[in-house]
Amino acid sequence: MAKALGGGAATTPAQAGETWGQADAGESFTLATAAGGQRPVLPHLTPCEPFFLSAHPKRFQIQRGTDGRPRLVPALTAWHVEPGRSNVDIAGNKPVVDQALARRARLGWIDVPHDVDGPGTSYLRRVKVKGGVAYITRFESAYPGEESTQRDDDGYLDWVEALVKRGVLPRPSPQTIDRMLGDAATELRNLRKQPDREDVRARIEELKVDVEALKKVSDGDKSRSDRKPVQAEEVT
Repeated sequence: MAKALGGGAATTPAQAGETWGQADAGESFTLATAAGGQRPVLPHLTPCEPFFLSAHPKRFQIQRGTDGRPRLVPALTAWHVEPGRSNVDIAGNKPVVDQALARRARLGWIDVPHDVDGPGTSYLRRVKVKGGVAYITRFESAYPGEESTQRDDDGYLDWVEALVKRGVLPRPSPQTIDRMLGDAATELRNLRKQPDREDVRARIEELKVDVEALKKVSDGDKSRSDRKPVQAEEVT
């Protein structure tokens, strides 16, 4: 759906260009124009380098789509590929990331390949912005004159859950779920000490739903019931 800009006529997202690795950085872009204006209006996103979406086995979060249902998914972060930093080299104007990816893997990070959905695909998109080029995911839209993107939450969460089912991304360990339950219990205790306000009541109810979702995942975790303690030696 087109999004209104500053209360005026509706605007459409800026057209994203080819993905990293499939086009040269100098390629032209198609841009949306302001309503009634003659000059192209670029999104005001911060220019950035390409990135990998990255997960860590200990980092999970509950997110919600348009239906409000809690969904426990890996907390993906963007690792930007910056030549000269974090073991990223440069060769022929292209970043070389093999060494950096190997190092990050040793630290437990799981960097999702751009073509995880098949050859010739990519979850990255790029768009010309004020001051250069920005990279976004295919689940985001950038709008003329705006400083942030709008994400398709349902599409994104469906995709992340599919990556978990395919084994690309990890499932939460029993320890991670226990930690999240503990964090939720602590937040609930703190919220109940606060003055009775609508936002506090809403957050308490949301947390209660989150706790039930975590318990459901925990109860269905076969690895929890199968695990056995190691044999400890008696100390005399």
